[in-house]
Amino acid sequence: MQDYQVDELQRRGFSCSQIMVIMTMGLMQIEDENLIRASRGLSLGMGIGHACGIVTGAACALSLACGARGISELFPEFYRWFDENYGNSSGGIKCLELLGGDMNERWRICPEMIRESWYKLEYLLEKQ
Repeated sequence: MQDYQVDELQRRGFSCSQIMVIMTMGLMQIEDENLIRASRGLSLGMGIGHACGIVTGAACALSLACGARGISELFPEFYRWFDENYGNSSGGIKCLELLGGDMNERWRICPEMIRESWYKLEYLLEKQ
């Protein structure tokens, strides 16, 4: 079911950061179009290829769901997991690093990374 939701959100044009937030809001059974719109600003490394939108979106999602505890206790675990699984092999967690310097590679690389990252984020949210 979650794979379908993530894939559907991607098809509908939502960005990596938005998907992390939307899926978390779904677990919380809340809706907030302004939050969804604002979280788009984190995608594509905040539009300049910097910090990956999956990571910044996850930070927002954990903060939304868990408050300060989400950032101080849960986000470090997500970050370590992401860095070990993606950052180490790419030279870092910047969007441009993860995409090998070519932003067009996001269509090939990001979908699976978003799905796997959602599984980790969901696990952290459920264990809270």
